[in-house]
Amino acid sequence: MRALALVGFYALCGLPGLPVGQWLCGRDVRRHPEAVAYGLLVGHAAASGIVVALVAAVGFSPLALLGFAAVAAAWWAASRRWLRPGAAPKLRLPVWDRRAWLAFLALLLVAALLVAEPFANLGRRTADGYAYRKYFAGDFLKQVAVTAELAKGEIPPQNPWFAGEPLHYYWWHFVLPAAFHRLTGQAQPLTTTLVADTCLTDALFLFVLFSTLRLFTGGVSAPLLAGLIGIAGYSYEGVYLWWKLQEPLGEFLEHVRGYNIDGLTRWLWGEPQLDGFFRSLLYTPQHLQALSFLLATVVLLAVADVMKNLPLALVSGLLIGVSVGYSAFIGLFAAGWLGLYLGARLAARRAGPGALTACLASGGTVALAVLGFAGLRMFARDPESGLVLYTGRALQHYGPLLFLVNFGPPSIFGMLGLVLLWKRRESLPPPAPSVPASVPALTLLLALAVGLIATVAIQGFLSDVGLKLGLVVLAVLLIFTAGALDRLRARASAVAVGLLVVLVAGPAVPTVLLDRRNTADIGNAAFTLYVTREERQAADWIRTHVPERALVQAWSGNSRADFFSLVPILAERRTVVGDAFYARIFLVPPGAVERRRADVARLFATEDPEEAVALLQKYRIAYVYVGEEEKAAYGAGVRKFYRFPERFEPVYGNARVDVFRVRGMEGGRA
Repeated sequence: MRALALVGFYALCGLPGLPVGQWLCGRDVRRHPEAVAYGLLVGHAAASGIVVALVAAVGFSPLALLGFAAVAAAWWAASRRWLRPGAAPKLRLPVWDRRAWLAFLALLLVAALLVAEPFANLGRRTADGYAYRKYFAGDFLKQVAVTAELAKGEIPPQNPWFAGEPLHYYWWHFVLPAAFHRLTGQAQPLTTTLVADTCLTDALFLFVLFSTLRLFTGGVSAPLLAGLIGIAGYSYEGVYLWWKLQEPLGEFLEHVRGYNIDGLTRWLWGEPQLDGFFRSLLYTPQHLQALSFLLATVVLLAVADVMKNLPLALVSGLLIGVSVGYSAFIGLFAAGWLGLYLGARLAARRAGPGALTACLASGGTVALAVLGFAGLRMFARDPESGLVLYTGRALQHYGPLLFLVNFGPPSIFGMLGLVLLWKRRESLPPPAPSVPASVPALTLLLALAVGLIATVAIQGFLSDVGLKLGLVVLAVLLIFTAGALDRLRARASAVAVGLLVVLVAGPAVPTVLLDRRNTADIGNAAFTLYVTREERQAADWIRTHVPERALVQAWSGNSRADFFSLVPILAERRTVVGDAFYARIFLVPPGAVERRRADVARLFATEDPEEAVALLQKYRIAYVYVGEEEKAAYGAGVRKFYRFPERFEPVYGNARVDVFRVRGMEGGRA
């Protein structure tokens, strides 16, 4: 029921964008459902902006809800009048018929089969505790803490792993899940809400991807095959590992239960890491949302001349600009690409003032969006994690082979498609006579992404550039793949093309199948985080009984898989310092993190209650969490919390966990 309620909530939030979608694609949503898809994209961004503005002004309150309804209704009425969505659509897109819908539903079904079991096992109760398989315990649960922090109603939100510091993170995607969590009552854990949000984002991304692929083909079979390659047959890493280990199949399957197959080349060869869409379908919906905005911009450039149409130039800037809030690196990269492409076209055509105005309008819209997100403190200068010139070891030693192993089938078909599309640009299929102009745009996009992966890294997080821009590379290769398969089909039989796809893409399928099995395998204790029943009960009690802005401190050691911090994630409360990785990753200087961690270690280690109280007062810590890890690490030190109830009031306890309230700090906050 909660998932269905979220669908309805998202539909309502998407309404402000529907007039924009209809203005772009027309009112016949059965034949051109992109009107709804693009409307939902714009509506998600617009609704998030309205929520952020109202929460910053009045917090989460009935007044904010009324304000949202009023602003959304006013925008709906104004846009219906100004945009005239009933007029001729600005974009001429392929018509959707029964075959197109069936092909898309087939793609959606395959994606659902891939993610269903991993999601079903997320947080499942086992004999060892509630199970969170590796990468869910990191990426997905990180987003739980981010969403919970947004639900507290502070703009910009605080870093829940490092209280008192703004959350320097592209958190725009999680504004609406946070609003839904707040509206429906925060007694329920966020996990179900975020699983539903991820699935909805996946479906919208796959629709936008499939729609984009159709532009470069004359049918639906090539886009379907390219889409299937993109989610299930993009990497040869699984076959490569089998060849490298030289083991019988049974032994190999057992041996690789602990591997992240899609990240294999990073572990064996070094950075950069290139992952496909399967990981993002499970863990990182914000990057797929940003990629959806980028693909929508590609469509805009393909079927309309933004140099001659000021409103469309503004829309192109809007789509790229808002993507920065969803995924900062993808969005900023896309902004640079759009500026270079439009600038090159402007210089090449020696256009008049109208084209110059359109370019400036597009760039200005992007700049305003970036400045807005910077004003929300999403970005911060951190001298120890800035961009550096860097060529990863894998590229130094293996060169293009890195891309062939990670993105084998899309690279093979994509390079063929790139050549064919360049040769036959003037004979691309209808309905878009300006589609040929998008071939240079896509080529530039691919070249820039590959070039940055090969030459730039984020200091301290050397795989981040490849992980994010690798998604852009894969998306562009799939567009060229669809074009290649479509032209091959025009020259050969369906059977011949099918056999070729099986020959090239078939060996890539084991990579995703192995990763699917491994991400669902919560019985593998070495790669699964288990939260005991008592820990979960304590977290639930904190979430429902402790003031939402109070600081709760547990030990900040790194004894758990994927650097897990229970308080920010499952208890949904801020902590002075969590595990070193997530306290650090959001652009917090490492020296500041280590100083706090040293103080927290001293807080638990000292047997002197006065020293402990002084540290608690220094950071305004209101509650102390004492579990099995704290007791094991600081046995003598934690006894002070039990011996001095006049200073540390026991407010919760079970067989493994105790929670103490620091007297005089009930509403403490950094």
